Amino acid sequence: MTTYDMYCLPPAGSSSMLYSAWQKLLPSYLNVIPVEYPGHGIKMSTPLCDCPDVLAQEIAENINRDVSKRQHSFALFGHSLGAALLWKVINYLDASTRPFLSLIIVSGRPSYQHTRHMPLKHLLTDEELIEALTHYNGTPKAILDNKNTLSFFLRILRNDFLVNDRLLADNPKKTTVPLLALYGDDDTDIADKTKMDAWSAYSENWLGSYVFAGGHFYFNNREVCKEMLQIVTYAIEYTTTTI
Repeated sequence: MTTYDMYCLPPAGSSSMLYSAWQKLLPSYLNVIPVEYPGHGIKMSTPLCDCPDVLAQEIAENINRDVSKRQHSFALFGHSLGAALLWKVINYLDASTRPFLSLIIVSGRPSYQHTRHMPLKHLLTDEELIEALTHYNGTPKAILDNKNTLSFFLRILRNDFLVNDRLLADNPKKTTVPLLALYGDDDTDIADKTKMDAWSAYSENWLGSYVFAGGHFYFNNREVCKEMLQIVTYAIEYTTTTI
């Protein structure tokens, strides 16, 4: 198998560090390339951005540059907010880049038919935001227990929720790129499998939805993460050799 890149878009409030452990769990030919949003992680010194199109264009420009240099096939993986934003990224890929995109992976997010009427999270009070963080069980206790750190983090989260809310009613065009959907069986945003199977409307090459043990951040469990990445690896190998 030739070298392959997988760009991973984080959920709201997260940084590229969310995907830092994945490389060791994947075959050597598969490069995990975590995306960092402005104002997050290693880009903490840059201003936050609440415009989906600006974010998507920046991400796409980096991918265009990489593909131009390396000529590697690649996948787009997005979890929650990232799963919505990646469709915007596709719009900004150069015509010369698009043939190298062989797989789209959406994780932890219902299809657009089921997000259009979701409540707007960026309008929540600080107390309600904290409750949401506890609900999703993806925020370190050290952040929740430190008032100053929590206040700083809530500013980032509210920004990201605004990006998310601006994507709720999007309706991307159907693609020919194979599409795979992943989620946790205890994710309260996904009441049943039909919400993930509805993603099939957005690709002519639907690869199905796969459920794993756990909640919204199901892959934070190492064993579950290994299982999930095995499915992803199979999908990458299938799409690069068959479709």
